[in-house]
Amino acid sequence: LPCSRVKDDGCFVLAGDPKQLGPVLHSREACELGLGESLLERLFSQHIYGKHQGKYDERYITKLIDAYRCDERILGLCDRLFYKGELNCLGKTPPAILQMVGATKPLVFMQVNGQEMMPGRSRSRQNDLEAEICIDKLFMLYKKGIKPDQIGIIAFYGLQKALIIEKFKQRSEKAKQRSYLLQKTVKLKQKIFGRSNRMQSKPDQSEMCKIDTVDAFQGNEREVIIISTTRTPSGSDSNTIRGPGFLTDAKRFNVAISRAKWLVLVVGHQAVLNSCRYWRKFQQEAHVMHNVQRERNY
Repeated sequence: LPCSRVKDDGCFVLAGDPKQLGPVLHSREACELGLGESLLERLFSQHIYGKHQGKYDERYITKLIDAYRCDERILGLCDRLFYKGELNCLGKTPPAILQMVGATKPLVFMQVNGQEMMPGRSRSRQNDLEAEICIDKLFMLYKKGIKPDQIGIIAFYGLQKALIIEKFKQRSEKAKQRSYLLQKTVKLKQKIFGRSNRMQSKPDQSEMCKIDTVDAFQGNEREVIIISTTRTPSGSDSNTIRGPGFLTDAKRFNVAISRAKWLVLVVGHQAVLNSCRYWRKFQQEAHVMHNVQRERNY
């Protein structure tokens, strides 16, 4: 429809990134007719929009390749996997951020041996241990001074998103109760001993950061992104990812990883993710933390 409104001497500009998620199609017929491929993708497949003698024709295509938004090691991974090394990755993570999580790189993989579940007749999935680890790391970042609006948690499945939100509410309520009891204890000591020592102010742990699916995060960014991959081996002898293929989808991977400016923390089952080349490449370039367990002091 927009194309039909262009005058004979007009110009139609189409902007976007065909390597990221397009519109979600629920119609099988629409998918079979090829509507799952966006107009931008179809145009890019035409000869006129390709490289000729190592260059693009500037009359028809302009590429924005200078990227300052996130650390070069985060965007560099996506660049090598999906953009043929055409991007100039110029951002840098503050060293203090890496020190907070004890990492040497802004890509961190936390190997967790949780258990994938499909409650009832749902086709979605959840993983209780991964949800706990995500909340552990979120509250750790809060304590280090990172604000809720600087952090995002991405879940590849709707049920996992709901579980993480539930875990946050439970943990936040416990934190409120501890804070209340601590305040009462301090006041009692002041009354008995006559001291007026002030309590150190602590970060507010009741405000929830953005927790959502990959699709909902497209177009968003946060300084720190925590990703719950959810999937575990389907059988006793299998480490292969099965099902709808959310984890093996290149566009979803690209969107999820590139939402972070400073730090990406991926929580997942190492052997399962190794069956996908994108996740295998992530692990090769990441700081890997083996057999991560949930915090016991909560």
